[in-house]
Amino acid sequence: MGVVTLDIENVGAVHHPAWIALYALAFGGQPSYSVDHTVEPDPRRFFAAIEWLEANLKQNVQGQWVWEYDFNSTYNNVEVAAPWASAFGQATGIEALVLAYHKTNEKRHLETALKAARILFEPLSAGGLLFGKGDDVWFEEVPSRSGEPSHILNGHMRALIALQRLADASGDTKVKAWLEKGTDTLLRWLPRYDTGYALRYDLNPRKKDLLFRLANPYGFEGLPLAVGSLALVDPASGKRHAIDMGSDGAFQGDNRIAGTHWTVPETIGDRLARRLVPASIEDPDAMGSPHTYFYFKLPGEWTDNLRTREYELEISYFDETPGYISVQHRSIAPGRTFRDMRDGDLFLSGEGVWRNWKIPLRTVDLGYPVGELYAEKHQEYLAAIASVDARFAPWAKIAAAYRHYIANTNTGKKVTPEPVVIPKQTPMLPIYSLDESGVLRQHLPDDGSRFFSNGMYDPDTSRGSGIPTYSPFVIAEQLIHGQNIGGATYTPEKLKIDRSPALSWFLDEKNQVRAGNAVLYSYPFDNTYNDVVTKSPWVSAFGQAYVLEGLIYAIENRLTERDLRPLTEAVIKSYTIDVREGGIRTTGLDGLHYYEEVPNGTHVLNAHLISSAALHKVAKYLKSSDEAERLSREGVAALHARLADFDTGYWLRYDLNPKKELLIQLDWHEGTTSPLVDRVTLTNPETGNYVEADVGAQGDNTAIAAHISGTDWGQSQTVDETTVRGFLNGYERHSEPLKGGTRQNVYLSLALPDQPRVGDAVQTHVLRIRYRDMAPGLFGISIQAINEGNYLSFVPLRLGALRTIGDDKWKEATFLMRPQDMGWYKGIDYQAYEVEQLEKLAYDTEDWLLSQYATRHRHFLALHKERKPLFAGSTATKVTQLAPVIVDASATYKDHGFENALDGDTNDDYVAGIEGEEMAFVKLHFDRTVTPGKLQLIWENADNFARRVRILHCGRVLAESSSLAGIQSRLDIKNAPALRDLRIEFSDFSGQPRVLLRQLSLWSSDKPAVKPAQDTCDD
Repeated sequence: MGVVTLDIENVGAVHHPAWIALYALAFGGQPSYSVDHTVEPDPRRFFAAIEWLEANLKQNVQGQWVWEYDFNSTYNNVEVAAPWASAFGQATGIEALVLAYHKTNEKRHLETALKAARILFEPLSAGGLLFGKGDDVWFEEVPSRSGEPSHILNGHMRALIALQRLADASGDTKVKAWLEKGTDTLLRWLPRYDTGYALRYDLNPRKKDLLFRLANPYGFEGLPLAVGSLALVDPASGKRHAIDMGSDGAFQGDNRIAGTHWTVPETIGDRLARRLVPASIEDPDAMGSPHTYFYFKLPGEWTDNLRTREYELEISYFDETPGYISVQHRSIAPGRTFRDMRDGDLFLSGEGVWRNWKIPLRTVDLGYPVGELYAEKHQEYLAAIASVDARFAPWAKIAAAYRHYIANTNTGKKVTPEPVVIPKQTPMLPIYSLDESGVLRQHLPDDGSRFFSNGMYDPDTSRGSGIPTYSPFVIAEQLIHGQNIGGATYTPEKLKIDRSPALSWFLDEKNQVRAGNAVLYSYPFDNTYNDVVTKSPWVSAFGQAYVLEGLIYAIENRLTERDLRPLTEAVIKSYTIDVREGGIRTTGLDGLHYYEEVPNGTHVLNAHLISSAALHKVAKYLKSSDEAERLSREGVAALHARLADFDTGYWLRYDLNPKKELLIQLDWHEGTTSPLVDRVTLTNPETGNYVEADVGAQGDNTAIAAHISGTDWGQSQTVDETTVRGFLNGYERHSEPLKGGTRQNVYLSLALPDQPRVGDAVQTHVLRIRYRDMAPGLFGISIQAINEGNYLSFVPLRLGALRTIGDDKWKEATFLMRPQDMGWYKGIDYQAYEVEQLEKLAYDTEDWLLSQYATRHRHFLALHKERKPLFAGSTATKVTQLAPVIVDASATYKDHGFENALDGDTNDDYVAGIEGEEMAFVKLHFDRTVTPGKLQLIWENADNFARRVRILHCGRVLAESSSLAGIQSRLDIKNAPALRDLRIEFSDFSGQPRVLLRQLSLWSSDKPAVKPAQDTCDD
């Protein structure tokens, strides 16, 4: 007949209903299922497949018409025994039959398709393929009658696509009704699949061998962090799995540590602990260093694949060194092997205390691996569904971004967005005045208002005291504080401020704005901050929160005989109304609610914080106000889910509206020669569009969307018919930051390829740098800090370390530009306010996650106030490569001596010791006194290396390791003296019994020598 069969390992060749239907669709002229295996249209084979489908649609024992699978099947940990049916198989069969109907106009094809659809509407318990719970329905690709169906995403979506085609062709009302139910459920459930970088395959979790590691999230060397305990807790059941860090059993069992970068146990205070061996992430896309892994099995019983309650990962550690360590978890998608956990940064201040820190482990993080094919299908299916239901358009874009992350593709076009023109901002003057009724007004600037260069108002101008305007926030402050009101420096009538006029203003209906049964208070002036413009009148969650607090103050202090509760309840109602309907709330794709300072979805953090806190306070006082308590809980839930989006790692973003033009710095950490930079691109993975800086080309410093700047770029040159530039080590050129610059002045200005509208969500962008690897070195990709205003201050990107080895090859490095990296400047006053609100809300609600955020960001706030660096000791140090000469060495083959390892070229001859040697050595001499800090080795290949390496000075061992592995090795030299001679020994060879080495490089220490230099000595 020409019907395809599928050859399944351990099963053999079978007639697979879904694959027969998929090939039928391809033979019928529709796109092939996989882009890697295209099928040409073939009418004969199309109708052969249709005949098979119609002949093999049979009733099962429950009387359902199905295409049965007559073989057992297993995926991940899910097993299904023959015979079984599948929503995916039914869906593709339905699609093929509908296509046959359109080609032939024969109703039997449509009638067969309708017959095949019925099992989709029958519950699992009756032999059908429908999962139902409340208003939710799901068409199951792999049925389970155990109560825990896996809810495969692509199977349900394919069923929706099939039902849409069937409904369009038949007009069947029952099909339309189930299609609508299934589509609405998909919209509600999609957040359960969204990891932030991929969509899960299903909702069945990995229940054991959950893999984590501890690492410096910036890709540089970590810290010798002492970890006292690790535990995974199920707060629902109270069950707990812990790892005994002090015992030999720590490396055994379902809950264990693993890897070579845990030290032996030691006692710190009264606790046993193991330290992390400081290591950097050599390749973020590989299963490699740092080897600080730990595994857990889920505690408690898993009884519901719809569980949303998170687990809690507990870490006890000794906080003795300031820096950055993040808990990372194994990725479920190709690309990055490990990814930072949301809320996964530890708090490391160096205070010398034990800390117990918790990290949410969300059920969405428990997925099994999902490959590139399913990323493609998720995008394809969501795009198809979005073509008939616009509610899914944002999800289709997200799926496109995730597909591009996984495939690491750049499929769009080069664009040149228009330069961003920042509108004139709306500053408020520090001036209050009273109207004729005694209501407090704040002043907007007028044409005569003057400001100092730092943006502060100049009160000594002869005119320019501004234009008085009403502000619900200021009037609420008047109601709460009376004469004790703060915030305005120049208020000549302060002693005349009274509370009663403010209360009267709120009670006056002409000042109230109605939206349904809610009462709001608007701002009568245009407002602009950053590039967000809001025309008057506008309402604000920030102002409404203070109105609520003012009304509660008036009730508590009996400022009026009038019953203020109805008005208070009406103000509470404003938090239930969407901004599109005149309210102050937006709802995200995750179904969570955000309380907006300006009614456009920018998610200003301080407004959401104060609103959640004020609603909690109102609920506590008005015990009958269940709505206020519910809204407060919803506000806290949104913070739990999305506070990480505001956390840059060193500062909190003001809102989630991205800066449209980003300033990148190429920093210098180690090495004598920079890479030669060819092109730098920034890609929006949702669209594939990108901006490109063609470095070295004419006009590379003046291009509109992407250009270079800075005094430390080298001259343009042509290499392999490609224009490039190297760059210089600014730390060697400049002892102090340049005026208007930094010590390292190598910058790239990149515009976002697609300028999002205000309120649009922005995905992580992809930064790619094409370069020629000229010499060993370490360089950092940094971005302008948001806590320093107009100053050129930079912070590292996550995994922003670029390592070069000097193999003279063209390469492309990929970095992820998170939404957190796209924030606008936010001053210290807002950071202080947000920390204060976090502390208050955490205390009032007894919320540990909010408390941890407050603790970390209170620390960053203190560092900033004291003008201390936020990243001291947490990224790579600026060190230099040392230049020794060889004074003695063990025997090697001719022309394969140790000088080959010191010439800086890994592509030419290498060091080859004599076979059978038990130890090799090289003695080095420096022409000046040096303090070595690190030894780097590149072996001849990944199979031949020395496990044990020792570094000695005058007979004293400065550093040694007995567990080196892989093509590259690194050995840190702690507390080295100033010296001029050094001996390096190699032994315990893996592979061939001799030293085989391509590169040996020594680097200086950033720390002073522990003692003065010693005269030259023989080891």
